[in-house]
Amino acid sequence: RKTTAILNEELEKGGLKVDRGWELMDTKVVVDGKDGKEYVETTIRRALDGTNKRSTESTVLGTVELEAEEAGKKYETEVVRSQYLIAADGGKSAVRHKVNIPFVGKTLENNVVLYEGLIDTDFKLSDLTVINGSNNKTMNIFPLSNGQVRIMIDASELDPTQELTLEVFTKLAQAAAYPTRLEVKTKTWLTYYKVNERQAASYSHKNRIFLAGDAAHVHSPAGGQGMNLGLQDAHNLTWKMALVLHGLADAKILATYEEERGPVAKAVIKMSSSMFAMGFSNKLTYRAIRKTVTAFISVFVGFIAVPASTVSM
Repeated sequence: RKTTAILNEELEKGGLKVDRGWELMDTKVVVDGKDGKEYVETTIRRALDGTNKRSTESTVLGTVELEAEEAGKKYETEVVRSQYLIAADGGKSAVRHKVNIPFVGKTLENNVVLYEGLIDTDFKLSDLTVINGSNNKTMNIFPLSNGQVRIMIDASELDPTQELTLEVFTKLAQAAAYPTRLEVKTKTWLTYYKVNERQAASYSHKNRIFLAGDAAHVHSPAGGQGMNLGLQDAHNLTWKMALVLHGLADAKILATYEEERGPVAKAVIKMSSSMFAMGFSNKLTYRAIRKTVTAFISVFVGFIAVPASTVSM
Protein backbone atom coordinates (compact mmCIF):
# COMPACT_ATOMS: atom_id res chain seq x y z
CA ARG A 1 0.00 0.00 0.00
CA LYS A 2 2.81 2.41 0.85
CA THR A 3 4.55 1.65 -2.45
CA THR A 4 1.29 2.19 -4.34
CA ALA A 5 0.83 5.56 -2.63
CA ILE A 6 4.36 6.64 -3.55
CA LEU A 7 3.92 5.63 -7.20
CA ASN A 8 0.52 7.34 -7.41
CA GLU A 9 1.99 10.54 -5.98
CA GLU A 10 4.78 10.55 -8.57
CA LEU A 11 2.28 9.91 -11.36
CA GLU A 12 0.09 12.79 -10.25
CA LYS A 13 3.11 15.12 -10.23
CA GLY A 14 3.28 14.47 -13.97
CA GLY A 15 -0.36 15.47 -14.40
CA LEU A 16 -1.72 11.92 -14.66
CA LYS A 17 -4.09 9.96 -12.48
CA VAL A 18 -5.14 6.32 -12.22
CA ASP A 19 -8.80 5.87 -13.20
CA ARG A 20 -9.85 2.97 -11.00
CA GLY A 21 -12.85 0.66 -11.05
CA TRP A 22 -12.70 -0.49 -14.68
CA GLU A 23 -12.89 -4.16 -15.60
CA LEU A 24 -11.49 -5.56 -18.83
CA MET A 25 -14.00 -7.50 -20.89
CA ASP A 26 -12.10 -8.06 -24.12
CA THR A 27 -8.87 -7.08 -25.84
CA LYS A 28 -7.42 -7.92 -29.24
CA VAL A 29 -4.96 -6.73 -31.86
CA VAL A 30 -6.76 -5.39 -34.96
CA VAL A 31 -5.71 -3.85 -38.25
CA ASP A 32 -7.02 -0.45 -39.30
CA GLY A 33 -8.85 -0.80 -42.62
CA LYS A 34 -7.67 2.63 -43.81
CA ASP A 35 -3.91 2.67 -43.24
CA GLY A 36 -3.27 -1.02 -42.48
CA LYS A 37 -1.63 -0.25 -39.13
CA GLU A 38 -2.06 -2.52 -36.11
CA TYR A 39 -3.45 -1.31 -32.82
CA VAL A 40 -4.98 -2.74 -29.65
CA GLU A 41 -8.74 -2.53 -29.16
CA THR A 42 -9.86 -3.04 -25.56
CA THR A 43 -13.38 -3.13 -24.17
CA ILE A 44 -13.77 -2.13 -20.52
CA ARG A 45 -16.71 -1.66 -18.18
CA ARG A 46 -17.42 -0.16 -14.77
CA ALA A 47 -20.37 -0.71 -12.48
CA LEU A 48 -22.54 2.39 -12.14
CA ASP A 49 -23.67 1.32 -8.68
CA GLY A 50 -21.36 -0.30 -6.16
CA THR A 51 -18.26 -2.11 -7.40
CA ASN A 52 -17.37 -4.63 -10.09
CA LYS A 53 -16.88 -7.34 -7.49
CA ARG A 54 -19.25 -10.23 -8.14
CA SER A 55 -21.14 -12.05 -5.41
CA THR A 56 -19.77 -15.35 -6.73
CA GLU A 57 -16.18 -14.13 -6.99
CA SER A 58 -13.57 -16.26 -5.21
CA THR A 59 -11.88 -14.70 -2.18
CA VAL A 60 -8.81 -16.88 -2.63
CA LEU A 61 -5.82 -15.04 -4.06
CA GLY A 62 -4.26 -17.07 -6.86
CA THR A 63 -7.44 -18.61 -8.23
CA VAL A 64 -8.20 -17.97 -11.88
CA GLU A 65 -11.71 -17.23 -13.10
CA LEU A 66 -13.69 -15.35 -15.69
CA GLU A 67 -17.41 -14.71 -15.26
CA ALA A 68 -20.12 -12.99 -17.23
CA GLU A 69 -21.95 -9.84 -16.25
CA GLU A 70 -23.77 -10.15 -12.95
CA ALA A 71 -27.55 -9.91 -13.20
CA GLY A 72 -29.14 -6.78 -11.80
CA LYS A 73 -26.09 -4.54 -12.19
CA LYS A 74 -25.79 -1.63 -14.59
CA TYR A 75 -22.50 -0.83 -16.27
CA GLU A 76 -20.90 1.86 -18.39
CA THR A 77 -18.79 0.49 -21.24
CA GLU A 78 -15.97 2.00 -23.29
CA VAL A 79 -13.83 0.82 -26.20
CA VAL A 80 -10.25 2.05 -25.98
CA ARG A 81 -7.77 2.02 -28.87
CA SER A 82 -4.04 2.13 -28.16
CA GLN A 83 -0.74 1.26 -29.76
CA TYR A 84 0.16 -1.07 -26.90
CA LEU A 85 -1.41 -2.65 -23.82
CA ILE A 86 0.51 -3.64 -20.70
CA ALA A 87 -1.40 -6.22 -18.67
CA ALA A 88 -0.46 -5.83 -15.02
CA ASP A 89 -3.76 -7.35 -13.90
CA GLY A 90 -2.43 -10.00 -11.56
CA GLY A 91 -2.40 -13.76 -11.38
CA LYS A 92 -6.02 -13.99 -12.54
CA SER A 93 -5.14 -11.83 -15.61
CA ALA A 94 -8.18 -11.45 -17.84
CA VAL A 95 -5.86 -10.20 -20.58
CA ARG A 96 -3.79 -13.38 -20.49
CA HIS A 97 -6.97 -15.44 -20.82
CA LYS A 98 -8.39 -13.33 -23.64
CA VAL A 99 -5.28 -13.71 -25.81
CA ASN A 100 -4.97 -17.41 -24.92
CA ILE A 101 -1.49 -17.40 -23.40
CA PRO A 102 -1.01 -20.60 -21.34
CA PHE A 103 -0.03 -20.14 -17.68
CA VAL A 104 2.32 -23.08 -17.29
CA GLY A 105 2.97 -24.56 -13.86
CA LYS A 106 1.11 -26.00 -10.90
CA THR A 107 -1.24 -25.15 -8.05
CA LEU A 108 0.00 -26.36 -4.68
CA GLU A 109 -2.21 -28.01 -2.09
CA ASN A 110 -1.30 -25.41 0.51
CA ASN A 111 -3.71 -22.72 1.59
CA VAL A 112 -1.82 -19.89 3.25
CA VAL A 113 -3.47 -17.17 5.32
CA LEU A 114 -1.94 -13.69 5.23
CA TYR A 115 -2.72 -11.22 8.01
CA GLU A 116 -1.65 -7.69 8.84
CA GLY A 117 -2.58 -5.89 12.04
CA LEU A 118 -1.72 -5.37 15.70
CA ILE A 119 -1.08 -8.30 18.01
CA ASP A 120 -0.03 -8.68 21.62
CA THR A 121 2.31 -11.55 22.34
CA ASP A 122 5.30 -12.71 24.36
CA PHE A 123 7.27 -13.12 21.13
CA LYS A 124 9.86 -10.44 20.38
CA LEU A 125 8.19 -8.57 17.51
CA SER A 126 11.23 -6.52 16.50
CA ASP A 127 12.63 -9.58 14.75
CA LEU A 128 11.45 -12.08 12.18
CA THR A 129 9.83 -14.88 14.14
CA VAL A 130 9.66 -18.38 12.68
CA ILE A 131 7.44 -20.81 14.55
CA ASN A 132 7.22 -24.53 13.98
CA GLY A 133 4.06 -25.25 15.93
CA SER A 134 3.47 -28.29 18.08
CA ASN A 135 0.49 -28.86 15.74
CA ASN A 136 2.95 -29.20 12.81
CA LYS A 137 1.87 -25.85 11.35
CA THR A 138 4.37 -23.19 10.35
CA MET A 139 3.80 -19.53 11.19
CA ASN A 140 6.04 -16.61 10.24
CA ILE A 141 5.69 -13.20 11.88
CA PHE A 142 7.23 -10.20 10.08
CA PRO A 143 7.48 -6.81 11.84
CA LEU A 144 6.21 -3.81 9.85
CA SER A 145 7.28 -0.20 10.15
CA ASN A 146 4.03 1.02 11.73
CA GLY A 147 4.03 -1.27 14.75
CA GLN A 148 1.86 -3.84 13.00
CA VAL A 149 2.97 -7.29 11.90
CA ARG A 150 2.41 -9.48 8.90
CA ILE A 151 1.68 -13.12 9.67
CA MET A 152 1.85 -15.95 7.17
CA ILE A 153 0.44 -19.24 8.43
CA ASP A 154 -0.28 -22.63 6.91
CA ALA A 155 -4.03 -23.21 6.73
CA SER A 156 -4.26 -26.12 4.33
CA GLU A 157 -7.08 -27.75 6.28
CA LEU A 158 -9.44 -24.78 5.87
CA ASP A 159 -12.16 -24.69 3.24
CA PRO A 160 -11.31 -21.65 1.05
CA THR A 161 -14.96 -21.22 0.05
CA GLN A 162 -15.91 -20.38 3.63
CA GLU A 163 -15.59 -16.88 5.03
CA LEU A 164 -12.25 -16.19 6.67
CA THR A 165 -13.06 -14.31 9.85
CA LEU A 166 -10.77 -12.76 12.43
CA GLU A 167 -11.98 -15.38 14.89
CA VAL A 168 -10.91 -18.21 12.58
CA PHE A 169 -7.50 -16.61 12.04
CA THR A 170 -7.01 -16.04 15.77
CA LYS A 171 -7.60 -19.73 16.50
CA LEU A 172 -5.09 -20.71 13.80
CA ALA A 173 -2.44 -18.34 15.12
CA GLN A 174 -2.94 -19.29 18.76
CA ALA A 175 -2.78 -23.01 17.93
CA ALA A 176 0.54 -22.56 16.13
CA ALA A 177 1.97 -20.32 18.88
CA TYR A 178 0.83 -22.52 21.80
CA PRO A 179 1.83 -22.44 24.62
CA THR A 180 3.18 -18.93 24.01
CA ARG A 181 0.56 -16.19 24.42
CA LEU A 182 -0.68 -14.46 21.25
CA GLU A 183 -3.66 -12.12 21.10
CA VAL A 184 -4.99 -10.49 17.92
CA LYS A 185 -5.96 -6.86 18.53
CA THR A 186 -6.80 -5.34 15.13
CA LYS A 187 -7.00 -6.35 11.48
CA THR A 188 -5.76 -4.27 8.54
CA TRP A 189 -5.69 -7.11 6.02
CA LEU A 190 -6.74 -10.76 6.09
CA THR A 191 -6.93 -13.12 3.13
CA TYR A 192 -6.36 -16.63 1.84
CA TYR A 193 -3.53 -17.24 -0.58
CA LYS A 194 -3.78 -20.31 -2.80
CA VAL A 195 -0.18 -20.93 -3.81
CA ASN A 196 0.51 -21.20 -7.53
CA GLU A 197 3.90 -21.61 -9.20
CA ARG A 198 3.32 -20.57 -12.80
CA GLN A 199 4.88 -18.64 -15.66
CA ALA A 200 3.27 -17.44 -18.88
CA ALA A 201 4.28 -19.39 -21.98
CA SER A 202 4.80 -16.02 -23.69
CA TYR A 203 5.11 -12.50 -22.28
CA SER A 204 3.54 -10.88 -25.35
CA HIS A 205 0.85 -11.25 -27.98
CA LYS A 206 1.68 -10.02 -31.48
CA ASN A 207 4.24 -7.63 -29.99
CA ARG A 208 1.37 -5.34 -29.00
CA ILE A 209 -0.01 -6.80 -25.76
CA PHE A 210 2.47 -7.49 -22.95
CA LEU A 211 2.19 -9.25 -19.60
CA ALA A 212 3.99 -7.90 -16.54
CA GLY A 213 4.17 -8.78 -12.86
CA ASP A 214 1.84 -11.48 -11.56
CA ALA A 215 0.08 -11.64 -14.92
CA ALA A 216 3.32 -13.13 -16.26
CA HIS A 217 4.46 -15.16 -13.26
CA VAL A 218 3.26 -16.15 -9.79
CA HIS A 219 4.91 -17.91 -6.88
CA SER A 220 4.59 -18.30 -3.13
CA PRO A 221 5.26 -15.36 -0.79
CA ALA A 222 8.45 -17.11 0.36
CA GLY A 223 11.50 -14.97 -0.32
CA GLY A 224 9.51 -11.75 -0.63
CA GLN A 225 10.47 -11.12 -4.27
CA GLY A 226 7.02 -10.71 -5.86
CA MET A 227 6.83 -6.91 -5.88
CA ASN A 228 10.48 -6.49 -6.82
CA LEU A 229 10.05 -8.85 -9.75
CA GLY A 230 6.97 -7.02 -11.03
CA LEU A 231 8.51 -3.54 -10.72
CA GLN A 232 11.61 -4.68 -12.56
CA ASP A 233 9.39 -6.13 -15.31
CA ALA A 234 7.67 -2.77 -15.67
CA HIS A 235 10.94 -0.83 -15.78
CA ASN A 236 12.47 -3.14 -18.38
CA LEU A 237 9.43 -2.94 -20.64
CA THR A 238 8.43 0.70 -20.34
CA TRP A 239 11.74 2.38 -21.14
CA LYS A 240 11.92 0.34 -24.33
CA MET A 241 8.30 1.10 -25.18
CA ALA A 242 8.93 4.81 -24.58
CA LEU A 243 11.79 4.78 -27.09
CA VAL A 244 9.57 3.07 -29.67
CA LEU A 245 6.68 5.48 -29.14
CA HIS A 246 9.01 8.46 -29.57
CA GLY A 247 10.53 7.01 -32.73
CA LEU A 248 13.93 6.48 -31.13
CA ALA A 249 14.03 2.67 -31.45
CA ASP A 250 12.63 -0.05 -33.66
CA ALA A 251 9.71 -2.06 -32.26
CA LYS A 252 11.91 -5.15 -32.42
CA ILE A 253 13.53 -4.01 -29.17
CA LEU A 254 10.35 -5.01 -27.34
CA ALA A 255 11.15 -8.67 -27.99
CA THR A 256 14.12 -8.35 -25.60
CA TYR A 257 11.70 -7.80 -22.72
CA GLU A 258 10.82 -11.49 -22.45
CA GLU A 259 14.35 -12.56 -23.34
CA GLU A 260 15.69 -10.64 -20.35
CA ARG A 261 12.91 -10.95 -17.80
CA GLY A 262 11.74 -14.52 -18.46
CA PRO A 263 14.86 -16.22 -17.06
CA VAL A 264 14.79 -13.98 -13.98
CA ALA A 265 11.22 -14.99 -13.17
CA LYS A 266 12.05 -18.64 -13.73
CA ALA A 267 14.91 -18.41 -11.23
CA VAL A 268 12.75 -16.60 -8.63
CA ILE A 269 9.97 -19.18 -8.95
CA LYS A 270 12.49 -21.97 -8.39
CA MET A 271 14.00 -20.22 -5.37
CA SER A 272 10.61 -19.39 -3.86
CA SER A 273 9.39 -22.95 -4.42
CA SER A 274 12.34 -24.41 -2.51
CA MET A 275 11.93 -21.93 0.34
CA PHE A 276 8.20 -22.53 0.58
CA ALA A 277 8.59 -26.30 0.62
CA MET A 278 11.19 -26.02 3.35
CA GLY A 279 9.02 -23.72 5.42
CA PHE A 280 5.50 -25.05 4.88
CA SER A 281 5.56 -28.65 3.66
CA ASN A 282 4.05 -31.15 6.11
CA LYS A 283 6.19 -33.98 4.81
CA LEU A 284 8.18 -35.65 7.60
CA THR A 285 11.53 -34.92 5.92
CA TYR A 286 10.89 -31.18 5.69
CA ARG A 287 9.50 -31.02 9.23
CA ALA A 288 12.63 -32.72 10.56
CA ILE A 289 14.89 -30.31 8.66
CA ARG A 290 12.89 -27.29 9.89
CA LYS A 291 13.14 -28.47 13.47
CA THR A 292 16.88 -29.01 13.30
CA VAL A 293 17.86 -25.93 11.29
CA THR A 294 15.66 -23.34 12.99
CA ALA A 295 16.50 -24.61 16.47
CA PHE A 296 20.23 -24.45 15.65
CA ILE A 297 20.07 -20.97 14.09
CA SER A 298 17.98 -19.54 16.90
CA VAL A 299 20.83 -20.25 19.33
CA PHE A 300 23.24 -18.01 17.41
CA VAL A 301 21.12 -15.52 15.45
CA GLY A 302 18.79 -13.13 17.25
CA PHE A 303 16.46 -12.40 14.34
CA ILE A 304 14.91 -15.86 14.34
CA ALA A 305 12.95 -16.62 17.48
CA VAL A 306 11.95 -20.26 17.85
CA PRO A 307 10.55 -21.13 21.27
CA ALA A 308 11.76 -24.57 22.25
CA SER A 309 8.28 -25.64 23.34
CA THR A 310 6.88 -24.95 19.86
CA VAL A 311 9.60 -26.74 17.91
CA SER A 312 8.11 -30.07 16.96
CA MET A 313 8.00 -32.60 14.15
